[in-house]
Amino acid sequence: MNSKERMFRVLKGEATDVMPVGAHAWGLYKFQLAGLLDGYEDEDKAWATGGEELARIEENYYRTIKPDFLHLSEGPCVYPKHKMRAPEYRDLMAELRLLESKNVIDAFVEECYPDPDEYLSSPRFEHVRILSGRLGGEVFLALHNATPVNDVFDVEGFLGGFEEAMVMAVEKTEMVAYLVYQAHMKHLDYQRALAACGAHAYIGTESYLSADLVSPALYERILFDAQKDYYKGVREAGLVPIMCFWGNINPLVKYFKRLDLDGIMVEESRKGYKLDVAEIKRGIGEEVTVFGNLPGETTLLHGTPEDVTAETRKMIDSLDDKRRFVMCTGTPIAFDTPVENLLAMMETAREYIFGV
Repeated sequence: MNSKERMFRVLKGEATDVMPVGAHAWGLYKFQLAGLLDGYEDEDKAWATGGEELARIEENYYRTIKPDFLHLSEGPCVYPKHKMRAPEYRDLMAELRLLESKNVIDAFVEECYPDPDEYLSSPRFEHVRILSGRLGGEVFLALHNATPVNDVFDVEGFLGGFEEAMVMAVEKTEMVAYLVYQAHMKHLDYQRALAACGAHAYIGTESYLSADLVSPALYERILFDAQKDYYKGVREAGLVPIMCFWGNINPLVKYFKRLDLDGIMVEESRKGYKLDVAEIKRGIGEEVTVFGNLPGETTLLHGTPEDVTAETRKMIDSLDDKRRFVMCTGTPIAFDTPVENLLAMMETAREYIFGV
């Protein structure tokens, strides 16, 4: 059973030969591993990399670490929240921020998000197409990007910034929910283009409406319906739908059980709340595969291989049922993480044999 087959099986709830394992590898570590940068001072160079060069960086990471899934970022592109700051959109943006007309929201979303052909003609997914040809038969290719919630609520977002968007979420909840929903539906063109380039899965970052920022009731009113139809649309586009949730997931697990997800990635415990994957796995049930959250900012970065091995075993052994589980890290791999620590996690997880 190769890595691709192993991931498809675990995400369907089927038995695998050994435990699937990977790392949260979205980000800059792969560029350091390839010898192209050492810190954040040059990160703009990384985000401007695409095509063959980015494919080689991803392949170098895969050949060195041998994860069961490649956790891909995008190639160079212009994001909607940046595009709409161009002078020609000033009036439309001003109208949108009044949140008084659904027709204005519709026009804004249609103008803001590209059509499938625009995605395919840009260098955004060219490395995915290349990697699909080279590695698509042996490793699971999952591209990770923020969902439209980021476009709406980000500090550079559609509504003028995080604080402004949060105020509007309370004062004009229905209109913010409509904007969020329409943006998600238009963003499905992104998924169709991504599938056409040979990716196997889409990992959507969910942030800003986590339970440590808003109440579960406000999350439900603004985001739940959009998520439900969005992840269903991701599947219909031909991709495996996976959510990466930043923040306190615990009060929202009951909602996530009702989404059309095959997998969910959670971060490591922080900010006073505990994210125990065994508890999350119990709460979310048997229909969603949970990705582990080995601490990437402490154990993986500063520990020894023996520390990583012990922490990996502790996490896996805490599970009631070791199926529908992928051993993983809870944050993007940090700069200067020792390769031997990543390999220790990979090797330890694969000691767990399940049988086909």
